[in-house]
Amino acid sequence: MTGMRVPDFEIIEAGGRKALCLDRFDRTDVGCRHMISMQTLLKATNEYYYATYVQMADVLRSVSSNPAGDLHALFRQMIFNAVVGNTDDHLKNFSMYYCDKGYELTPAYDLLPDVNQKSAHTLSFVNSDVGPRRSEAIGTLAGRFKIDSGAAVEIVDEVVDIVSANWHGVCARNEVPQRDIDHFYSYIERQADKLAKPITPSLTPAM
Repeated sequence: MTGMRVPDFEIIEAGGRKALCLDRFDRTDVGCRHMISMQTLLKATNEYYYATYVQMADVLRSVSSNPAGDLHALFRQMIFNAVVGNTDDHLKNFSMYYCDKGYELTPAYDLLPDVNQKSAHTLSFVNSDVGPRRSEAIGTLAGRFKIDSGAAVEIVDEVVDIVSANWHGVCARNEVPQRDIDHFYSYIERQADKLAKPITPSLTPAM
């Protein structure tokens, strides 16, 4: 929906409860794809794998067989994580896998809102770990990702608009309790406001 690369999935009912079934993107008809996490690529050994999104962008420029496409995909996922409050964004939840032409960023996985109310992201954005403001996202961050400002604006606006417009409907269709829908949406509203297009005041003609 937000234009992110994600595994094929299906929501099924099992034991009277909803279950999310995901396709194993690291498997093929002839065997396994070799995968390597960003934790390994960045040689991060500290307990909580603290790092920045920019460091991962630097890795993609060095390792990816499709750096432009992967940088756009990671930038989009970063904005999504900021909007929904995915604070479980540590380095083991980002990986690269070997495809026909070399290593590429895997589809996004382990995406969830701030269930444990951490408030702070594991990975840092520009100057903080609580999500970038619009000027930072389309300015400093886009520059470090080597994404031009026009493309960055398009990605930010698309992700913010889609999440804001569809959160309630998608959750309700999958029987998420209303209290949980509202609880997490209050965070989404705050983050979306930080990234939203500035409101242009309407001009009243002079009498």
